[in-house]
Amino acid sequence: MNKKQQEAIQLAEFAIHCAQKHGAEQVNVYIQSSENEKLVITDGETENLSYNEQQAIIISLYHNERNNTITCSHLNKEALEQFIINGINNIKYLAPDPYERQLPKELCYDEGYIDLGLYDENIDKVDFERQKDICLTEQQRIVGSDVITSSCGINKKKAEKLCLFSNGFFGISRETILSIYTSATISDSNEMRRQHYESRTYINGDHLGAENLGSRTLSYARAKKGAESIESGRYTTIIHNSITPDILDPLISASYGSKIYDKHSFLCNKINKKITSDILTIQCLPRTYGRIGAKTFTSDGLPATDMNVITNGVLNNYFINYRYSLKMQMAPTLDLPICTTVTPGLRTTSEIISTTRKGILITDFLGGNCNPVSGDFSYGIEGFLIENGVITKPISEMLITGNILELMQQLVEIGTLPHTPGKSPYPALVFENATIN
Repeated sequence: MNKKQQEAIQLAEFAIHCAQKHGAEQVNVYIQSSENEKLVITDGETENLSYNEQQAIIISLYHNERNNTITCSHLNKEALEQFIINGINNIKYLAPDPYERQLPKELCYDEGYIDLGLYDENIDKVDFERQKDICLTEQQRIVGSDVITSSCGINKKKAEKLCLFSNGFFGISRETILSIYTSATISDSNEMRRQHYESRTYINGDHLGAENLGSRTLSYARAKKGAESIESGRYTTIIHNSITPDILDPLISASYGSKIYDKHSFLCNKINKKITSDILTIQCLPRTYGRIGAKTFTSDGLPATDMNVITNGVLNNYFINYRYSLKMQMAPTLDLPICTTVTPGLRTTSEIISTTRKGILITDFLGGNCNPVSGDFSYGIEGFLIENGVITKPISEMLITGNILELMQQLVEIGTLPHTPGKSPYPALVFENATIN
């Protein structure tokens, strides 16, 4: 354990002692620190260059069946103590809730620090000079008489979180994140403009700048030239793997225990019931080595273990933190989705397209929403028309509409997992007779 971590532990111990001295019965302390760098180059010129360090201490105070969570950046003890006193004094204004309590010690994670491959000790080798070289190289790939503007940006982050509870729970998590994006705006006929955006996110710098994002961005932007609406109807619809998380989000969001308890979800009373076609299986695998967002414990202090969300179309679990597990009289699970995984199929997106007689490949959602109670949705889309196994033209100014549970029953195929570093590992989804208008 390094000096910085030791100092954080000492500060957390002080906060717990101070809070209990002034009347708190139970205390959870989270100390977060991060270093953030950002570089943006637009049209060959540096538009944004920034660096900042952030530190915060978050304290959950439990007293008389009430909880008050306070956050501050006062890391000196005198200021922190006064802040805690104010937080405890304000608890009396909150309504009592018999389920506001700390996770019992026997349920807490106790396996110590487990390296999940999320922290690169050499991340600082990706300094501003290297970032600038990469951004300029990517920008040089976005050239042509039709290019109006282009940009490339890199964000670098180092973050650490330390948790210490008054019941003795202790946990540390660390991560490094490098993200890069490229964007291009090009001219089309009739003074129209077409845009495209590509991004990748990594734990280290091994693949940074190696994927020709600028060329891909320009190619995709040009492929959108001449995009127009097509005849409304029901189409075989392929959801590109890059936006699979977006079409699944209504299902995942509706699975939160808080929404189930408040009866603000179309998945109320759906546990162990079939809600999608048989081919859909979704799991959370929170300890997946090397996957961004992996965790060994939840914010409650529970061990983060594998969880089946949907198996062969049947809903298995909700996302339930400890408080809502008491309210709902159900066992606690993960408090939020961690390393969500969709069991893949056997064919690539290209292979699926090649056997599609008439359909649509959706590559982007452009706004829209899904009603959390009814499941009715409407999303703007961009993509391509498929005819006789070939992409024939780009489409835009169209909507995909319907009910999310009905759409999930129309799921007929799942693609293979892509092997693109820095991209979320989701497969494409294929729906039969989706409504496009």
